[in-house]
Amino acid sequence: MLDMFSCGKEMPDAGRGTLNILEELLQQSQQSQELAELQRDTALRQQELGQALRASIAAQKEPFEEMDEIHVVSADAEHDPVSIEPCKSTEPMASKEASWLRSLTWGEEDVEQEVLTLDIVGLRAGSMSRASHAQSMRSQAKLFSGAAQWTLNRAATLLHAIESIKEPVRTGWLAELMRSSSFNLLSLLVIVANAAYITVMTDYELLHAGQQVGQELGIEFAFSAFYLLELIAKLTVHRLYYFWTQEWLWNVFDFVLVVLVLVENGVTALSAAEVTGSYNIMFLRVLRLFKLARVFRIFRTLRFFTELRLMMECVAGSLMNAIWCVVLLFFTKYIFALLIAQSLVGHWIEVAGTENAAGSPASAELLRLYPSVSQIMVTLLQSTTSGLDWQEPFGALKPTGFALPALFVAFILVFTVSIWNIVTSVFVEKALKLATPDLDALVLEQNYQEKKLCEELITFFSSRSEDDCISPKAFRSMAEDASFRGYLTANGIDIKNIQIFFSMLASAMEDGEDVDIHLLANACVRMRGFATSIDLQSLSFETKIMHRKQVDMVKVLAKHLKRVEGMLKQMMLEPERGLGPLDV
Repeated sequence: MLDMFSCGKEMPDAGRGTLNILEELLQQSQQSQELAELQRDTALRQQELGQALRASIAAQKEPFEEMDEIHVVSADAEHDPVSIEPCKSTEPMASKEASWLRSLTWGEEDVEQEVLTLDIVGLRAGSMSRASHAQSMRSQAKLFSGAAQWTLNRAATLLHAIESIKEPVRTGWLAELMRSSSFNLLSLLVIVANAAYITVMTDYELLHAGQQVGQELGIEFAFSAFYLLELIAKLTVHRLYYFWTQEWLWNVFDFVLVVLVLVENGVTALSAAEVTGSYNIMFLRVLRLFKLARVFRIFRTLRFFTELRLMMECVAGSLMNAIWCVVLLFFTKYIFALLIAQSLVGHWIEVAGTENAAGSPASAELLRLYPSVSQIMVTLLQSTTSGLDWQEPFGALKPTGFALPALFVAFILVFTVSIWNIVTSVFVEKALKLATPDLDALVLEQNYQEKKLCEELITFFSSRSEDDCISPKAFRSMAEDASFRGYLTANGIDIKNIQIFFSMLASAMEDGEDVDIHLLANACVRMRGFATSIDLQSLSFETKIMHRKQVDMVKVLAKHLKRVEGMLKQMMLEPERGLGPLDV
């Protein structure tokens, strides 16, 4: 190297070239050192995540299957220095769920990092949503050909256009008013007041048939005006999307109800006018018909009471089950009624002309309860629904012998033990399915519980800290406190390894030691319960991302080393000619 520098003094151009090479080599060396430090940090963080993953798996009651990993293998010299084996497919997971650990430890990642995560696990952004009806129809269209396939594709296109219709976010003072809790409370109070008024007026009309109250029409107009203004305001805000939201059934119900109320008020006003003859009778008949709309106003309160609405939805959702259950009961009673009727025919033939003929008291009781197949079905229904004590129809069958009473008892046992329980279980199963909370309710409840617990933890940590940060020693002392551990256990928070848990959080801080109380509280909330499949998949994704980053860094480092090696070879091959700018 000294000869090179001396040569550089005699030949200024070669000396400048040598200095340029040395400066570039120094820059490459610094970059290599930075990459090596970043690689070590990544390896350390990967080791910590691996320990946390093993601790989470050990906390499970049942063993989890071993997760897929990305293996770094060496490649041929002609190719890239490092390659990655393809990762096996994993279960789909929403991007928000997959990124909660990153936001907890390193902060929000950019869009490219999220795409990288989906690339590693074999997923793509935008493919997470459940297949729509249009996609299902397109899949079915592939099974056909010709006109059928063309029709299904066109129908799928139309259905996709309908499914893609979404209401934009409404802004403005009127939209804020419609969404405010104060307006909803006012609407609820008006509906309850209207229901109470309907009850009072119905009782009055029962006691004073045909009499009219002077203020009745004005009060009805006041309620109708409120309903009409509410409907106009909602239509102004939502426009035609009012009939295309998730609650479109209730919106259609409100729209029809307001129309019926307006028609009722119009008919009431016309009937109160000076109209005589047959027109007055016709108006009164129409008025009675539209007065039934008053009863349906009470159902408007269902929207504001979740439990009551749930019960009504269960009743409405089980109507088809009710129809089939009625059919089952009908056929069961019909079969047993035919058996009893056929047996009674033989009995009447046997007793004809004897003392047990139709004129005897026993025969009269038998004819009263079992005169025909339809009446026998009614008797069986009364015997199984507490409408009639089954001892009475059973006693009426005793004079006929042993077969008919035994058949009646068999019917009671079959109906009570088997059929009735089957019908009940069908309704219970349907009600349980309908009573399952939807996704919005589950997310809302989960967020509320996590927010409440997080606020409590922040308050507790704030009382133990002066600068909104918790040191490892302070957190260790809190974790060793029996009352604090009991509080965490009661809320489903079980931290197996305090040191690893705190170190993972501290790595996201600037000083690498103290942890912000908000970050610590959020992390504790995320540790609630046993590790779910989403938690384990998140850790697996993080490990794979680190592997991917490490591989990329090794590739860059290998490329720089290869360039440096080429420069050194060129310097060694041309020492006598001097060194100028190199072309590598």
